[in-house]
Amino acid sequence: MLRTTIHTLAAAVMALTACIPAQADVISPLLTRSVPPGCPIETTPAHDTRLKTQAAQATSYQITVSVMLDNTRGQEVQNVLAISADPNAPKMYQASQSGSIFTINAEAGVYDVVVYIKSDNENLGIFLFEEDVELSGNKRIMLNQRNAKISTEIGRMSPSGIELTLPATGDPGNCSIADHLLVLRHNDFGTILMDETAAFRKSCTRISTNLIPKRYSLTRMDAFSWEQGPVFMVIPVDLEKEYNGPAENGWHTASAKFSQTPMSEAWAATQTPPAFAMTGYLVAADKQCCAYIGMGNYNHEFPTDRCYYWTPEGYDGTYEFYPVLRDGLVVMADASVSSMPYRLTPDGLMPSGLNLVCSASLMLNGDPFPDEGHPRFSVPAPEEAQLANAVPALVCIPSSSDRDAWDNGFQYGFTGRYGEELGIDSYNFTDELSEAELEQIGGYHRTVSVACDGKEICSAPGDFVKWLEWGNGETYTMQMEMSNVLIDGNIPGVNKAALSYKSADGYIPTVTALQFRDGDKITDRFDNSSKAYLEITAATFSFNGMKKFNFKAPTAVRAEYAPHGSSEFSALQVTEIPEYFYLPGYGNYYTAALDQINRGSDDKWYDLRITVEGADGAVQTQTLSPAFRLEDWTNSVEMTAADSSKCDVYSVDGRVIARGAEGVGALNLDPGIYIVKEGGKARKIRVD
Repeated sequence: MLRTTIHTLAAAVMALTACIPAQADVISPLLTRSVPPGCPIETTPAHDTRLKTQAAQATSYQITVSVMLDNTRGQEVQNVLAISADPNAPKMYQASQSGSIFTINAEAGVYDVVVYIKSDNENLGIFLFEEDVELSGNKRIMLNQRNAKISTEIGRMSPSGIELTLPATGDPGNCSIADHLLVLRHNDFGTILMDETAAFRKSCTRISTNLIPKRYSLTRMDAFSWEQGPVFMVIPVDLEKEYNGPAENGWHTASAKFSQTPMSEAWAATQTPPAFAMTGYLVAADKQCCAYIGMGNYNHEFPTDRCYYWTPEGYDGTYEFYPVLRDGLVVMADASVSSMPYRLTPDGLMPSGLNLVCSASLMLNGDPFPDEGHPRFSVPAPEEAQLANAVPALVCIPSSSDRDAWDNGFQYGFTGRYGEELGIDSYNFTDELSEAELEQIGGYHRTVSVACDGKEICSAPGDFVKWLEWGNGETYTMQMEMSNVLIDGNIPGVNKAALSYKSADGYIPTVTALQFRDGDKITDRFDNSSKAYLEITAATFSFNGMKKFNFKAPTAVRAEYAPHGSSEFSALQVTEIPEYFYLPGYGNYYTAALDQINRGSDDKWYDLRITVEGADGAVQTQTLSPAFRLEDWTNSVEMTAADSSKCDVYSVDGRVIARGAEGVGALNLDPGIYIVKEGGKARKIRVD
């Protein structure tokens, strides 16, 4: 049977625009997927998964394609396509099947006919091409797999130089599962075909064809659940080479340290080795997000707090993985602490600077990935950093059980200091937990109450589900307390939050990221005031159908601090920095200098209260307790050198405001805190 159906979990159709003439329409690629039953791989679409191929509307003719297979090798035709050979007329037609005969109805023109075959239990991929077929009447074509004599091996070398192997009879291998994406790309029209195969035993290790195509290229994207961590390889296929695959050089790696939470520690105690674990990754083509994939393991230890990545030196990045690192807790794909996705850069694997908390589509809204991530969130974490070792910030966005219409609801998640997503505390954590399992880990470690026009519609975390009946009220409110945090293994942490919004307005205000910095170093421990500051991103979002969102800036963002456990909060002066706006997924950027704090002699830990306001009384307030720590605190910096009549002025986050100014008063500075260097002395000033 010709595989044309896109399964519910299949990778999504991509809006590909690169390399297509401005006057041409976009060809949406065909997407196929074969996954063995029970396979621990799941795919979340990034966009609409409905198949969109161009239909013949003008006078059409018929191409009849006969495909000769080797029935002794389990071969099966996956797709038969006719693709325009005119670079200014992108057209693609897919065949219907009757036995071994495939029929294509297409407008008059010149086409390439492409046949894709899987073979040998999917261990071999075959492409057969008939190029420059002139269609001015009905046409018959015969293609035989026997003519696919041009062949190349797809390598499976691990970072340690040994072969990546799946289980076989009597051999457990060193990987438990693999996910292969084979991509056919047209030089002018972009991606034409994307075929995903999950493999338990045999990997597709060979690609064969009957000719070197003039207008097409092939790429293999492989992910392996290796016993030393997930391995990702992007392999451009040169059909003229006997071998395509990784070499000993060119490998990149990333790792992260994760703190245990009370829930994850309790869950780990219930597991027997080898513990099931799942890694995650985004797949991108032409800087467009295709899908988010989770890949698990069988019968192997599978550390997910590190990953390995290989592409050829100088590769142009047309196809990319964005790996996600995770802690050891997995009840389902989302029930983990997950790092910000990483991206391969000229400097190696780096945090992508993308905010995917709550919704992968929120960050980009269907737009291409930017060349670089948010400048404040795409720097490596300090070597000593531990993800989930702090009270996270709450993120709330509109949500709907209907893909096209908002039903007044919202969803929530938590984001940590380094952009990590605390899925363990998200609303969907308990989807697959029984009551007994929930009791084993000490319950939810959070409370949730949601009301519609003052009437409670949700009173417990387990009742907060995506199909919650939100009703048709005017005002919605939420109260939440999340206590699944143990800082440094012994300091309980809590986030207490409230949310209120109007259904008529539809915009929900929220923090989208929160971190502290000592200069450029991300930290929440300080022993000096000179470069200590808080940075927040915040936005208001409304649901726009098809999992897309509208964005507006908050009407106000406020920050307050108090000694840990105290109710005596004092305001911090918050300043917006417009040039740090970076895509709606983060929203607007705000900063507050911490040298405003009047520290008591015995105070160390401090609580932080953040308020984000929207229109018509919409507001989100959350208190992180504790949020940061002040050690030996000094409020000024003195440097000795000769005096000068000129001065340099900097913001508290190190940006240059002015150099060689004739005094600060002449600069007409906005209200805020500044560092002034004059002669050899540095001092802080406040402008009201």
